[in-house]
Amino acid sequence: MSEKFLHGIILVVLGMFLSQVLTSCFYDKMYNLDDDELAWMSPYEEGDTILFRSNSEKCDSLIIDYKRINNSKSPFMQNEGFDVFNASGIYKSNLIHNHIPLRFEFQISKNGLKSLFIYIFFSDRLTELLVVPNGYVFLDDGIQRFLYKYEMSVNGVKYDDLFHIESESYSTTTFDDYPYELDDFWWSKSKGLVKYKYADTDSIKGDVYTFYKRLPYQEPKSKGFWNILFGE
Repeated sequence: MSEKFLHGIILVVLGMFLSQVLTSCFYDKMYNLDDDELAWMSPYEEGDTILFRSNSEKCDSLIIDYKRINNSKSPFMQNEGFDVFNASGIYKSNLIHNHIPLRFEFQISKNGLKSLFIYIFFSDRLTELLVVPNGYVFLDDGIQRFLYKYEMSVNGVKYDDLFHIESESYSTTTFDDYPYELDDFWWSKSKGLVKYKYADTDSIKGDVYTFYKRLPYQEPKSKGFWNILFGE
């Protein structure tokens, strides 16, 4: 066997190997979030505190502990075993009610060219929505119910991108055990949570809370020599 022929075989084998390696490193399909879908993640930033007030002047605080958006355009696979990239976003936070933290988590996931799933965990509730043209579909054990955007004024502010989640019709109970149960809530695509109601009990009528104020997170100022010297 000639050296030239052997060299050719080596190149062919090497080419096949590199082709296999490179192919296995790229996603077969990528589903990214467009600008309209990214708008679902626009209401809050990590570190924000959002205040809600009831008719009885009580106050709740929603504290955004964590926010991440994974919308990479890189075709290289990030995780072994997943050959399809599904963009996603998430808020993790706690709603402080009567000094007790209640879980609040908001997630979006792009599972196809036109399929955006929304998952909302709020106190003892889990809501799953599928965004469809001009509305949303609520998913519950394979049953689909349509929800539609509508307009409503809250504390003199008009919202035109709300949907209303009712506990009896559109929410399912999670396995979390919280002392306060949620009845229903209103979510704005552009502004986030704007109104919610706690469930009535035998002794307490559930309060209704509405959005009052957002306190954006501010980076702490770095202290220089003069700040330390004069205590500023």
